[in-house]
Parts: sequence; C-alpha cells; structure tokens
Amino acid sequence: MSGRGGAEPLDEVDSQPRGELLPVLWSGSSPRVGLLEAVPHWPIAAGRLHLALAVVAPTPRDTIGMFHVTHEQIGEHSFDALMAEALENLAGRLTVEGRETDDGELLSLSGTLVSAAVCLPDFYRRISEALGTQRLVVGLPCPDEVYVAAAGSALEPVIHRMVRESEYPTTELVPAVLSISGDDIDVVTERELTS
Repeated sequence: MSGRGGAEPLDEVDSQPRGELLPVLWSGSSPRVGLLEAVPHWPIAAGRLHLALAVVAPTPRDTIGMFHVTHEQIGEHSFDALMAEALENLAGRLTVEGRETDDGELLSLSGTLVSAAVCLPDFYRRISEALGTQRLVVGLPCPDEVYVAAAGSALEPVIHRMVRESEYPTTELVPAVLSISGDDIDVVTERELTS
C-alpha cells in the first residue's frame, strides 16, 4: 500500500468518488504504533491489536492508496458510526474460499485490508460453523490475506509457518497468528519484526 498519510477533512475524503472507508488492523508492536495517538481506534486482543479507520482509493499509478482517518478529520462525526460503516463495507466485499487438504479444511480470505474481517460481528460464528469447531487458528501473513483452520488440527502448524515465512514488510500490521473463540481474540505469536 502506498500513499499513507493525508490530512484532508473527513468530509472531503468521504466525497472522493473512488475512496472507500475500511477498518484497518494495527499491531501494538508495530514500529508505527506511535501514530495511533493521532488516529481514533478500538483496542482488541487485550490491546495487542487495534482497529482504526482508513480511506482506501486507487492512485494514478494503479496502486492502492491508504489514508488513515485522524481525530482531526473525524471532528463531529461519530467514530462508532463510521466504524460500523467501514465494517459493513468490508463485509460486503468478503469472499471466503475453502480448500480441502490432506490435513483438513483451510479457509482463506483475500482483498484490500481483509485482515480486519476478524473483527466483524459474525466472523467467528460463520467460520466456526463452517469448520465445525469452537476455536479457530487464524493466520494474518499480511493485511490483505487471512487463513483459518480449526485450532489443534494438522493445519495449525501450516498457518504458523505461513506467518513466520511471510515476506510482507512490517507496517501497521505485524504478521501474526490469532486464536479466536467466541468474542475472545488472542495474539498467539507474531513474526519477528523486519523492515
């Protein structure tokens, strides 16, 4: 992702025809975590992850630009209402793909900032029902990919390896493995920080 930054008022950012408001995950261990002071966010996973907002739009160079929404830009807007809109935008574009492997079923999601899908209100219910398990192991090798399997299955070490071997540069999200059961999201491990 490129184009991070921008200090336009939220009304002007929202009015950009091709921009979309999306949730974005920040790791508490990210080298950029200090920027969260300027960005309204919700802590999750005992404060080891944070859910913030970004406007995402194509750039003239055919890349994706991400512009974090700051306290100043929100102004009189309700952060909760904007987050609800962002989560709805993300949910509306989600596609979950399943792949049967020798070790069990592996579900995957891909797309711009799809890692924040773990915070969707019905993510756990839908995925745990699909996998027939009460505890999920979730790999986030980058902000745009999610891999999910039943915790304790033979796919769990596969997900750990995908995160450990991720070549995604550390930005807001440090590649991580999560454990999710009901409303509880825990960070099991993170990939070592790389530049």
